[in-house]
Amino acid sequence: MTKHTDHPSAAAALIEFQHGLQAHQNGQLSIAQHHYAQALALHPHQFEALHLSGVLAYQTGQLEQSVNLIESALAIQTQDAAIHSNYGNTLLALQRNTEALAAYERALQLQPHDANTHFNRGNTLHALGRFTDAIHAFDEALKLNPKDAEAHYNRANSLRQLQRYAEALQSYNESIAIRPEYAPAAINRGITLLDLKRPEEAIESFKFAILIEPNSHEAYLNYGNALRALDQPDEALDCYSKAIAINPNYAEAYNNQGSTLEAIKCHEAALLSCKRAIQIKIEYPEAHNNCGVTLMSMGHYSLALASFKKATHYNQNYVDAYINQGLSLIEMDQHELALSSFQNAIAIDPKNPNAYFNQGNALRSLGQLEDAVNSYYK
Repeated sequence: MTKHTDHPSAAAALIEFQHGLQAHQNGQLSIAQHHYAQALALHPHQFEALHLSGVLAYQTGQLEQSVNLIESALAIQTQDAAIHSNYGNTLLALQRNTEALAAYERALQLQPHDANTHFNRGNTLHALGRFTDAIHAFDEALKLNPKDAEAHYNRANSLRQLQRYAEALQSYNESIAIRPEYAPAAINRGITLLDLKRPEEAIESFKFAILIEPNSHEAYLNYGNALRALDQPDEALDCYSKAIAINPNYAEAYNNQGSTLEAIKCHEAALLSCKRAIQIKIEYPEAHNNCGVTLMSMGHYSLALASFKKATHYNQNYVDAYINQGLSLIEMDQHELALSSFQNAIAIDPKNPNAYFNQGNALRSLGQLEDAVNSYYK
């Protein structure tokens, strides 16, 4: 601890700071804040009071104030690893991810063997989409603290983003072995098992998550997804209904409910579910696409086309929505426009057989038989 005994009020400020520190450690945040403020009133440049006031502001959700306080402390002292790490925490919470990464890296220069800082650096790299680097950071954290369930869990999340599903599954299992009541890990383990085409095992993971957290709408949603994969639509619909009962504004549950109802030809009910999903979450390309699919089934091709266009508006790389645009345009005898939609799909995914097949159909309708044959071959 740095003492500023040359300041006339330094001793009194130090006493106030120590009272604040004691309250802070005891979880008495409002009392701690009062004493830190008193310390700074007596000695505005006391490093420890500025730093821990910033930490307290972070803990109470006052993120901009936290940044200002920690930056004031850093103007006094820059060789303290903890303050750089805490600065990173606040910047990460503000989604200022590049700055947060720099703060964590400065902290690790000063204290290379801090597991929490490696862990938070991994979280920041994940937020930046640098998933391989994030995995390496979590590995460093786990070398220092092998029993950190959350580090195993977040490592698994980064592996999933890279579609390294078998490795992700192993990390989720390690997380659960350390913390058996960790419901998010059980849910994501189940999702990974679905990625691996193992729906029966996924169901067991979702059941386990529900046992831990009976009101987990996410667990019920994914339980429903697993049941759909096993072609059990009625049971899936029951799970989606339970998810909605827990969270009435769960757009994903309404969307999946809608697509399941469409699969069993309940078109009117499917349309209502998809529209409800869109009411909750307007920028939801999958719901717009599913709404369009149902409208096509009902013969409302121009309305379906409008839905597919909204889907591609919100996700310009949505291959299925471009294909569906083309299919609706074919039904409307607009074959040249349909061809353009299929070409958009192929530009995004040059290996999509469905896009080439439908492009061939459009070309055949336009009398371009040789090009149609070439498209079918592709």
